[in-house]
Amino acid sequence: MIFFIISSVRSGSTAITQICNTASNCWCGMETHQNAKSVIWHLKNNPSYSPEEWIRGNIGAERQKTKKPIYGQKDPVFGPLIPYLHEAFDCKFVYLIRDGREVVTSMLNWNQNTTGYLYRECREPVELSEAALEFSRKIEKAPFIYLSDLVRPRPEPDEPIAEVWRYLSRLEMYAWYWKRSNEIIQENLAKIPAKKAFWINLSNGTSVDQVNDMIKWIGLENVGNVRPMLESRINSSEERGFGKGTYPHWSEWSDSDKDKFDRIAGDMMKRLEINNA
Repeated sequence: MIFFIISSVRSGSTAITQICNTASNCWCGMETHQNAKSVIWHLKNNPSYSPEEWIRGNIGAERQKTKKPIYGQKDPVFGPLIPYLHEAFDCKFVYLIRDGREVVTSMLNWNQNTTGYLYRECREPVELSEAALEFSRKIEKAPFIYLSDLVRPRPEPDEPIAEVWRYLSRLEMYAWYWKRSNEIIQENLAKIPAKKAFWINLSNGTSVDQVNDMIKWIGLENVGNVRPMLESRINSSEERGFGKGTYPHWSEWSDSDKDKFDRIAGDMMKRLEINNA
């Protein structure tokens, strides 16, 4: 059996991957196919491109090498590939939902402390950490990292927001990213049978129960203790040793920043039934 964990970035996918990987009957990878970003670029820019050969040659080959009966993989770029992955493997999808305001705050701190390359065209100044500055200097020597941002969703030319895109604040860009990433995932999940997707809302107090239900749905055995892994802030910039970051929790945002988020992504918050209080 094969499954894929899909979400926007900074939505808890690393924690869910590590939980799945504790199962005795599962191997679950974390973005092990760096050239997947090239696939997304070609899918968007080359009308005649089809990713089936890459999917079978890379993911299919990796699956054959694993020694466990269940294979899993997480990658935030997989949203556009959902129909192709389903066609190739008749697989399952775990769709993670996280409060967009939490995602935006995490992206702001992640960009500041670790990479400095999330929407590099943004004109709003940011005081990068030494680690982020060093990382930015290495980007030209690591093309796949640069490509990670290049294939990030951006407004189409005919969208009204495209006219002001480069002038938006980072908070506004990241709010739009969160909204658009979830739109892409939902649009593509609608193309496959509903029974093939399991939604987990990590924004509410029932996420532990939902993760345990997911474990049963996939058929994982002998999984570790879910609650401490969910609560351990796995893969946060602080947990990675880069520091907490200077951007506050969304509850401490200014009224102006809250309004900016609501204007761009408030409709998605309602669609996902996330409390907007």
